[in-house]
Amino acid sequence: MRRRYWLLILGLTVAGMVFATCWLGNEHVGRAFGRVLEGQEDSGRKNQALEDLLAKGAEAKGAILEIALNPQTEIDKRLRAVEWLGQHTDRGDSTRVASLLQPHNALALRLAVGKTINRTGCSPACVRIVLHYLERIWRGDRASEDRFRSNTSELDRTGLLKEELLAYVLSTLQKEKSSTLGVLESIYGLGSTTPSPFAVYVVDEINLKEACGDMTIPFVGMPPDDVVRSSLDRTVRRLCKQE
Repeated sequence: MRRRYWLLILGLTVAGMVFATCWLGNEHVGRAFGRVLEGQEDSGRKNQALEDLLAKGAEAKGAILEIALNPQTEIDKRLRAVEWLGQHTDRGDSTRVASLLQPHNALALRLAVGKTINRTGCSPACVRIVLHYLERIWRGDRASEDRFRSNTSELDRTGLLKEELLAYVLSTLQKEKSSTLGVLESIYGLGSTTPSPFAVYVVDEINLKEACGDMTIPFVGMPPDDVVRSSLDRTVRRLCKQE
């Protein structure tokens, strides 16, 4: 009986220590998170608070993700958070990270997001967001950096960063071939008699040979407009000539 009593006491003590550790850890995360977002805090304290969160690792992942997503957070903090997520998360968080891939967000942030999802993997929902972003760029939507006039050297640098981002976006879609093909079929009409020209562009850009079966369907149904048909014909001849 006495032994059971002491085992019970020991068990309660251990449980209490675990609870206290978790509670204190969560409290620390909450305080650091608040300091990063607090508008009155000086930059040095905010930087230290963010580093404290990053040092917490997986325990603080939710807070770090919220910092990355919060448009009111300073851009350098958001960049640091996204870079950390690229090193410490997986495709399970890719959809929320990919939601930052919007033309109105800073180019540096979009580039960090592109690198992150390319490294972690991109879920089907993430692929849909990436394709939506790529379609907007392909159609000519203006991005945040396009609003400013710059000198030639700055324009050249911006152009190189845009090319780097595009390379990461296309690489991610190429890695996620199955999901990319699924979205192109369900959203952009690939495999129908009237595929979106954007779908044909994506297939061509990422060498998606798995789409060759879908690419021939428009030729046996009602023909699309001349532009789409020309693009299809060119892509099929280049990509599917041995299929």
